[in-house]
Amino acid sequence: MIAGGRDHGSEIREISAAARHPSGGGADFQPQQAVIHRLASQGVIITRLVTDSRDVRAGDTFIAYPGNRVDGRQFIAQAIASGANAVIWEARDFIWNPAWQIPNLAVADLRHHAGEIADQVYGGPSKKLWMVGVTGTNGKTSCSHWVAQAFGALNKKTALFGTLGNGFPGDLQATLNTTPDAIRLHGLLADYLAQGAQAAAMEVSSHALDQGRVNGVHYDVALLTNLSRDHLDYHGNMSSYAAAKRRLFGWQQLGYAVLNLERWQRRNASVCAWYTVPACAWEGSRGSTCKCDQAGAAEPCTAGWSGVSTPATCSGCWRCCW
Repeated sequence: MIAGGRDHGSEIREISAAARHPSGGGADFQPQQAVIHRLASQGVIITRLVTDSRDVRAGDTFIAYPGNRVDGRQFIAQAIASGANAVIWEARDFIWNPAWQIPNLAVADLRHHAGEIADQVYGGPSKKLWMVGVTGTNGKTSCSHWVAQAFGALNKKTALFGTLGNGFPGDLQATLNTTPDAIRLHGLLADYLAQGAQAAAMEVSSHALDQGRVNGVHYDVALLTNLSRDHLDYHGNMSSYAAAKRRLFGWQQLGYAVLNLERWQRRNASVCAWYTVPACAWEGSRGSTCKCDQAGAAEPCTAGWSGVSTPATCSGCWRCCW
């Protein structure tokens, strides 16, 4: 919406309804496309998205929504002063200042849609990479680096995201969070793709899943290391903690799940419950692909040090989910 133009309410309702009632975008028309089309119709071409007003450069599009500590909408004036070409802002509990004469768009539940918008703006970079998301209480950093090393052994340049930094092995840039915010994450994926990345290994924290930081990312593989008591100050209880982890294993278009049988617990099983995806279970030094659904293992798998076929092992673990 342009300041002084149509009312925010109708704009918000149209964007919220876009996914249910396609308009000009075919059956796959989504809210993120609605945002881009609305701004494009006002002459705004989005090339770079920014959530931190201090990082805004001339021509950037500023995205403003409430975070855990700070409400980005408080810094709209600063972003405009720094040269933002438009502002996309969370509609709830906020009134646009008519003195801000700049193209702007109010979006309901913007924090949830931010990753999807960024994915669209940057050309869907995660869909062009082999994406491995690693979650679990412990071992995320080690596993993501092992994945990157394995891809490297196959001459596949692999980007890393995690506690030790973001970038490529041997050249990681420090980061504040295990998983970046959604806007920065998609921007980095696009940057690494342009630098020749063919894959990415990403630590996916429960906070990131709960806060929508990885929304819009296409994952090929989800890996679960373990699940034990942690972050209960944030999640409140183990059920909520497991529910946050579970989201990764119900991800749209997820190809495979990798599960740690040696550290298998009922909590681990609860994370993966209710999803049917090909699963690779490992124990010791061997493992093979097995398909699992809500009834248990659909076909036997080979696990264990000696390579003996033990269909009961995987089936039993999965049955404890229900």
